[in-house]
Amino acid sequence: MREFKLWKFIASELQTGKRISLMIVAASNRSSPGRAGFKMAVTENTKCYGTIGGGIMERNLIKKAPDLIIGNKKIIIKKLYHNPNSSFETSGLICGGNQTIIIINLAKSDLTIVKKIIDGFNKGEKATLCITPLGLKYASEVYDKRSINFNYNTENDWEYCESYGMPDTIYIIGGGHVGLAVAHAMSTLDFRIFTFDPRKDVFTVKQNIYSNKIFNIPYEKVGEFIEEGNRSYVVILTSEMNTDIIALKSIIKKNVGYIGLMGSKVKIKKIFNSLTQEEFDPKLFDKISAPIGIEIYAETPEEIAVSIAAEIIKTKYNDSKKSFTALDRKTPLRAG
Repeated sequence: MREFKLWKFIASELQTGKRISLMIVAASNRSSPGRAGFKMAVTENTKCYGTIGGGIMERNLIKKAPDLIIGNKKIIIKKLYHNPNSSFETSGLICGGNQTIIIINLAKSDLTIVKKIIDGFNKGEKATLCITPLGLKYASEVYDKRSINFNYNTENDWEYCESYGMPDTIYIIGGGHVGLAVAHAMSTLDFRIFTFDPRKDVFTVKQNIYSNKIFNIPYEKVGEFIEEGNRSYVVILTSEMNTDIIALKSIIKKNVGYIGLMGSKVKIKKIFNSLTQEEFDPKLFDKISAPIGIEIYAETPEEIAVSIAAEIIKTKYNDSKKSFTALDRKTPLRAG
């Protein structure tokens, strides 16, 4: 997981006595390349991990990092405009929009809280990471299912909070050719991956080195292992219509961010008719993406996996736009 590796990088550098600027995108709009939650750590000798959007904006901030670190401010907030003609602080980019970046300077004294964050990832605990004018906070007893929330009133009255411990997770039901291809595709996108298939000896299941865990359990039990929340994504890709029905019955009432069902329109209609006869509320079908994926006329398992991954990414970022308070003022922020 990218976030876990970021904090491991921070811990490793702090342990050697180096100081670090942790840069977090708190909010963005329009064509801004850096999205809320993007993070980059830069050491005093400009060693980096992560990204806040790339390009000349990122290069400029990396160059400034040593000066920011030795400055007298623990936390700085910058709102950068991606328009060279803006009367406010510009980023060097020309794509339009803007993004707000929180820069918090970390030293070895911050190692305790950094290790606490890493320990939280290891344990998979639900927690909230917050930054306020007072500094960095990590609370394992507080958890907001909304991914990111940024509220700004004044330079001394603002709060950035991000839910931690519930990574984006894809549950792949069916370990055949498409299931294997989806696991491969999603492994490049920083998702935790669980695959379910009762068949232990199928070669595509054996070849699946991309899933964090493979569950060889009956499809009717899959729902017991799916954690609810908008960061959970479920795809049903079994090899037969009857197993699709069994799997769908197991998860259809789950409150998750996405459910996708593979199959032709004729097959899907038959599946929905079967569930209706079993007295499932047809309104439940409205939340199912079927046929699964974005239409790109995909044919091979790998092409189908790309279309599924694209639809999940689209769903993920549509949800994230609803989950945080974007800062879109006409006046610039001053350093906090």
